[in-house]
Amino acid sequence: MKPPRVSVITPTYNRAHLLPRAWNSLRRQTLADFQWIVVDDGSSDDTRAVVAGFADPRIRYVYQDNQGCNIARNRGEQEVEADFVTFLDSDDELYAADTLNMMLNTLSAARPEIGMAYFTVVDGEGRQGFHVMQGDEMETTYLDHLCRQKIRGEFMPIFRRETLALTPWPLYNGMEVLRHWRLLRHYQALVVRKPARIYHHKAGDNLTGAMSAIQRAGAMSEANLELIAEHRHAWLQHCPCELGRQLFYAAMYQALDGQTLNALKSAQAAFPVANWPIRKSILTLLVSLAVPAPLRKRLFLLRARGWGA
Repeated sequence: MKPPRVSVITPTYNRAHLLPRAWNSLRRQTLADFQWIVVDDGSSDDTRAVVAGFADPRIRYVYQDNQGCNIARNRGEQEVEADFVTFLDSDDELYAADTLNMMLNTLSAARPEIGMAYFTVVDGEGRQGFHVMQGDEMETTYLDHLCRQKIRGEFMPIFRRETLALTPWPLYNGMEVLRHWRLLRHYQALVVRKPARIYHHKAGDNLTGAMSAIQRAGAMSEANLELIAEHRHAWLQHCPCELGRQLFYAAMYQALDGQTLNALKSAQAAFPVANWPIRKSILTLLVSLAVPAPLRKRLFLLRARGWGA
């Protein structure tokens, strides 16, 4: 049989109630020639039955023991049949009926040196507050992304299949930027100001939530240190303040994980190279290190919630 034109990978864990929304956004696509790979990361709800109920030959369901979303994404890539690959989380949906067609046509028409294309993200209310970019369509490099000079924020990518073969997703629950920047050392990217994904940040269990940040603090501090080790030289050479930002993030996660001494060391290393806004955050963090870790976590949650506002 002729392979599909694009493979869409969705890792999911106990989100059976959200999968119909993601599937509805896929089945209404004007580009019907796609493959949907659903990787069930050890769910204890009725995810299997829900996916089976969709009863569509374009769907490939894969079950694995619970190992985290990035390992699930890597598992999904083993099932890819198309030359182009994108990722859709189970709590999100595609923006419009022509989204897959628009993404595929954009990347397939680009130069071979362009290994991936990034598109903007809107929230459930239609707001586009997740990104900053200088133009409506740009070719970007590793340094553009590393130094956040032309682009920063949340985007939805589509990849050439051969691009993804260079390196897998990191073995952390999150920190996808590790893979993106590794790929950008070998390929350029195309960044387009066209919405492709609706991010439902009120789903209740997003990886980006404050409680999730606390639960994943230990792993995220390790991931930040790995990121820093890989890109420290480039930051120091081209944009030192970004090194300060990442060192601050490492310090924050270490503080939330109860690693008080390590957090102090990371904060001290961050201060000389950080810009003033990050320096103010570092000073706040240093004050928080004087209180016990449980209270530290509570203060973090209060601040994330606007102090109860």
